[in-house]
Formats: sequence, C-alpha cells, structure tokens
Amino acid sequence: YGAWENQWTLLDLANSFGRVVSDRRLTLRCSPSSHGEGAVPDSLGLARHGWYGDFLSGLEAVAVDGTARGLAASWREKGLPRTVLAKTGTLNEPGEPTPADDLFAKSLLFAVGQSAGQAGGPLQCGLVGGLYIRFSQGPETGNLPSHQVDFATRQLGDFLAEYWAEFGACPPEGN
Repeated sequence: YGAWENQWTLLDLANSFGRVVSDRRLTLRCSPSSHGEGAVPDSLGLARHGWYGDFLSGLEAVAVDGTARGLAASWREKGLPRTVLAKTGTLNEPGEPTPADDLFAKSLLFAVGQSAGQAGGPLQCGLVGGLYIRFSQGPETGNLPSHQVDFATRQLGDFLAEYWAEFGACPPEGN
C-alpha cells in the first residue's frame, strides 16, 4: 500500500495499527507465539500521553460517523465487542506515461475488541485486520467507491461474529 518510496504491505499496516490501538509491542506471525499462553507484550507507553485518548476517540469516530460510517453500529448489532476502531485510506493517482502507472485503491484498517473500560483506552484484547481494494481505473468524476467499508459492514462482520468464539481473541464478556 502506498506509492513511490512510501510503500507498506497490508501486513505491515495491520501490525502497526494493532500496536497503536493496543499500546503493545506486537509482531504478526504465521506460527504460534513463543511468548506462551497468556503472556502480555510490553507496553509502548502511548497511553500515558494526553493525546492518546483523543487519538483513539478519533479512530472510534471513523467507524461511527466518519469515512467508515455505520461500521461500529453494524458490528455491534451482530454481537461483536463494543470497541470498533477504523482508519480508511484512498489512493487516486493517475500515473505517467501509461495507464499501467495509475494507482487507484481504497483501504480499511480495523480493530474490534474490548478496551480497559474507559473511553479512549487501548484495546486489551481483540482482532486487527485490513482490507485493500485496487481498482483497474479511476472514476471519470468524483470519488472512488467505498467498497471496502461496504464489504466490512455487510460480510466481514457476519464472518467475525460467526467465528468470534473460535478466534479466542477476547474472553467472553463478564469473565
């Protein structure tokens, strides 16, 4: 994702987003963690800064009435945890000299889980992920459609709700 010298993989973005919203040193891996069951990664110390709560509140607002409008309400209706954080992104860059150089993409980073109980607090448990959609061409006028948010609201939420317990991302509420 990104262009020119500022390129990240979707895994890089999801890992970084997870670090910020959980205030923990996280490392994505494709095998079991060597930290062991129940081990909590080290804190990054973000939560001790006054701006951090406002920053997370902004990510929450994205999923309420921002560029991912309605995502939080949709996922809560499906029975997912209350805290939903999101960040969308758009690349709408006609390239030169051929259309093969064009880059038209939409993305969505999301986190869903349980926070420490206070508004604007880091996630204590949950899932983090990302969606990336690349378009073969840009719109003639206006903006690229927000298919990534539509997919997350209509289909991804159902999938997450169906398998939430199997993911083991958070203990059942009340425990």
